[in-house]
Amino acid sequence: MCLAFLQPAGIPAAEAPPPSADVARSDAARLRMLTDQLRGALARPDQASAHEQRLIDLLSSERSPEVRELACLQLRMIGTATAVPSLGGLLSDPQLAPAARFALQTIPDAAATRALTNALGSVSGARQLGIINSLGERRDPGAVPALTALLATPEAATRNAALAALGKTGGEPALRCLLAVATRLDPAFGEIENLPEVPLPADATNTIDPLILTDALLLGADDVAGSGAIGLASEVYRRVYVSPAAPRHCRVAALHGALRAAPSIAMPVVLGTLQVEDPAVQGIGLSLARQFTPEAVGMALAQLGDMTPTGQAALIRILAEREDPALGPRFLELTRSKAPAVRQAAIRALAGVEADAGAVQRLAEIAATTDPATAQAARDTLPRLHGYEVETAIREGALGAVADLRVELIHAIADRRMSAAVPTLLEAATTSNDAVRIAALEALAFLAEPAHYPLLVEFLRAAESTEERVAALAALRRVGERIEDRDQCARLLAPVYDEAGTPLKLEVLDLLGVLGGNTALRLVANTAAQESNRRLRGRAIEVLAAWPDAAAIQHLFAVANSAADTGSRVLALQGYLRLLGLPTERPLSETARLHRLAIAVAKTPEDYGRILAGLARLPSVEALDTVEPFLADEAVRADAVRAILAIGPGTVGDAPERTGQALRRASSRCDSEDLKKTVDALLDRLATPDGVIRAWLLSGPYTGSGNLLEQSFVPETRLNEVAWEPLIAADGEVSFEGRFPETANVAYLRVVLRVAKPTKARLRVETGGAAKIWLAGQAVRPADPPPEAATESLVIDVDLRAGNNPMLAKVTRGAKPWRFTARLTDREDKPLTELRTGVE
Repeated sequence: MCLAFLQPAGIPAAEAPPPSADVARSDAARLRMLTDQLRGALARPDQASAHEQRLIDLLSSERSPEVRELACLQLRMIGTATAVPSLGGLLSDPQLAPAARFALQTIPDAAATRALTNALGSVSGARQLGIINSLGERRDPGAVPALTALLATPEAATRNAALAALGKTGGEPALRCLLAVATRLDPAFGEIENLPEVPLPADATNTIDPLILTDALLLGADDVAGSGAIGLASEVYRRVYVSPAAPRHCRVAALHGALRAAPSIAMPVVLGTLQVEDPAVQGIGLSLARQFTPEAVGMALAQLGDMTPTGQAALIRILAEREDPALGPRFLELTRSKAPAVRQAAIRALAGVEADAGAVQRLAEIAATTDPATAQAARDTLPRLHGYEVETAIREGALGAVADLRVELIHAIADRRMSAAVPTLLEAATTSNDAVRIAALEALAFLAEPAHYPLLVEFLRAAESTEERVAALAALRRVGERIEDRDQCARLLAPVYDEAGTPLKLEVLDLLGVLGGNTALRLVANTAAQESNRRLRGRAIEVLAAWPDAAAIQHLFAVANSAADTGSRVLALQGYLRLLGLPTERPLSETARLHRLAIAVAKTPEDYGRILAGLARLPSVEALDTVEPFLADEAVRADAVRAILAIGPGTVGDAPERTGQALRRASSRCDSEDLKKTVDALLDRLATPDGVIRAWLLSGPYTGSGNLLEQSFVPETRLNEVAWEPLIAADGEVSFEGRFPETANVAYLRVVLRVAKPTKARLRVETGGAAKIWLAGQAVRPADPPPEAATESLVIDVDLRAGNNPMLAKVTRGAKPWRFTARLTDREDKPLTELRTGVE
């Protein structure tokens, strides 16, 4: 039983008492000798009798209580009926009674039971409760009369202990005695025949513990069921289950026992719990359903119609967990139930059994013809069906005669990612039924291979409705993304585009923008420049503005320069500036020149503001030269000041005088006091030749785990394939706190160090976490590295070559604020007056 291991309240636990604290100081030699002798007796059974007698003699000797207590404990292991009289005599001894009782509890002779029962009348309180408990642990039917007699006592604790002991003792007499007591709590127990008269005091009803009594009944029923008295055990289980006095968890345990003992008798009771609307009662039956034997499952399915729809659905879900192939036909039959909850449960249960072509057909019918919730259950289950017939049945059904079923099975092909069914889909895409064609195209978007691209183009050409056209375009887009030669895709689409009407051309333009490549760019650019249809021309400009690479820059400039309407000009200019900001290996000076070209087509302060924002990302003298004249334009003066503030720290290394000149002019023309203070503060910082690096390119954030310094991220392997953001640290400290989310833990900084001649320098790095430095592509480390691979402070001697020395820093988050500072000096910590820093 689930409660058999519980110790009823108020009853001493059946465990050996702890040795006395003074054992080590009392008769130590005698104790050691007894221990050695016990080992010998256990190893050689022929010595056990002699050692038992020595122990019996010690019990009546004048030895210390510790020695006598050890003798009792050893008799617990080797004692026989010979030791019973001596042990029984100690049951009234206040100090040795527990040890003697535990010894008697384990001696396998009826004499030990008699000794314990004889002592019941001479002790009271805890010693009496201990003896009662020991009698229960012996499970000797001979103790039943004595335990029954104790039920007449006025002490409630004694009666409850006797009830618990009777439950442990087992056997039909003990169980019938317990049933007689149970009639006091629930008269229905009295309907069981041949119950004895049990002496109980008048107030017993108020003092009997229902948990102890119910647990004892269940233990007794378990015992007689194991002995073959199935009828009596089943009756006890049933009575406990329906008894209002029994705790709920004991009622559940009673049903568990009934199912084990006699499923055919218990099943009506269990199934009855599923025939009511009470969730608590249903929960009991459902918890038992997981333990149904095959016989019980058959009975449950036979009576399924008598249950409530809620109970039926719940039982189906539990039976589905068994994944029993034999249940498949029954589940399939239940998909025709009139109750939606039952239908849906049966449909989903089919995913756990071996399905066949009939199940495929039935689910397709349900998906095509029933209420939305049930149809969705069928659509969810079709992709999860398993069985050697399933995929063949799906493919054949997708080419069948009923269009609605074909559509559902085609969706199942896509959901199951059945690549072997692509020929079926290609054939379905040519059928006369619109819904089937569209479903086939939607599935081909997931399953078609690059080799099928020409066929997909033909399907687009032949599309007869907007829905079909959208499906064909989606397939072309998804499959095209997996094709390396995007130009080939565009070449196949070009004839379709040339002969298409406006609606299709608008959609093909979007597809060309996704594909990219020279052919697609030429088609889109020609439309943007020459198309007379305003809708097509506008869509082409939008596609160019969102082009995936910088190849569309010149086309966008041409449109912006020649556009007759403001909307086209603004859109083209925005796209042009966006492409200029993409990561590229183009020199900064060239990017600045391209921004200057944009000034010629700009017409509004908003246009100029966008151009200045682009220039602010270019730390070059050419960018400064381009921005500075805008200080004279009141409409964009603030934008120009901000751009100079962003550019200046990146150019001061190469052109300190030119940078200072631009900053001073920005300060003199600045209308905002806050901006002026920022400019002046930067001028003060830049005027100090302290070797602190203030202008960087930043990439990040990145997230990793483990040893972050040794884990490679993209900037370490493909430097120019990631986006780099200009970053100016006016005070030299780059702070990542607040810039990146708390989950990020890696960032990269990039700078170029320039010297006119080879120079021996010293790099000092401070960071709140850890850092790794590369110079000219080679990792550099301190000459005398610290014990750990990563520290918050590094001093590294480096050799700078004449010209450019690219430096990359990897900075990881640590326990302290996430920051980074780098300072470069000579080997004597003096400023490098010839050092210039910049970013490219």
